[in-house]
Amino acid sequence: KKLRTDKNSNRDFNFDIIMANPPFAGDVKESRILAKYDLSRSVSLEKLKNAPQGAKVVAGEPTFPEALNNNGETVYQMSDGTFRKTKLKQASNISRDILFVERNLDFLKPGGRMAIVLPQGRFNNSSDKSLREYIADRCRILAVVGLHGNVFKPHTGTKTSVLFVQKWDDELCPKVDDYNIFFATMQEPSKDNSGDKIYRNTIDEDGNNVPLLDNHGHLIVKHDLFNHDGLTQDGIAEAFAEFAKKEHLSFFADAPLTR
Repeated sequence: KKLRTDKNSNRDFNFDIIMANPPFAGDVKESRILAKYDLSRSVSLEKLKNAPQGAKVVAGEPTFPEALNNNGETVYQMSDGTFRKTKLKQASNISRDILFVERNLDFLKPGGRMAIVLPQGRFNNSSDKSLREYIADRCRILAVVGLHGNVFKPHTGTKTSVLFVQKWDDELCPKVDDYNIFFATMQEPSKDNSGDKIYRNTIDEDGNNVPLLDNHGHLIVKHDLFNHDGLTQDGIAEAFAEFAKKEHLSFFADAPLTR
């Protein structure tokens, strides 16, 4: 409760960091819930004969956030010269993971960061363009890391990626129109096709093939996400650390390079 931005509301919070792995299966259909979410709306462009007198005319098609914030006074002129006005429609059902994105962004304070696992299609599908525009409007996209298809087996074989973002903030993350994004794809599977973990091995003093253990005596899963305190080769985390330093990201400003 202490992290609420408004002590009488549970909508916006001041969390520093959020890590989420939301459920993908099933849609939310309750209208009372959907009505609270921007991403439960879709935008269509209604053709006009002429621009209404006194209307603000903007060239080009609006982004999803622009359409959400359009109070009706703005008209858009398409490349073919025709005029359109935006029209919002409330959806009857929305996938859970989409609503999780918006809810988690409401949890974050300005400058706060989020890592969230999403189906790969959210990054590729043309139908999810509004989701991508909504995220980019509220955050700086730091990184997209593609996970191997076996990571969540045996529970699901859905191809997923992890999205890392930082919420825009005048001091910690000033808003810019163009910036670099870190992309990486996991090469080691970490699990076999049955969903059983694959572990790393090493050679002992007698030349025997034995399990490789970390500094706590735990088995090390065969992946390339990070280097296990130098016991394995550098991975995606170490590459991102170098990227973050070069980009002067606020949360790495004073952090030493991991190499």
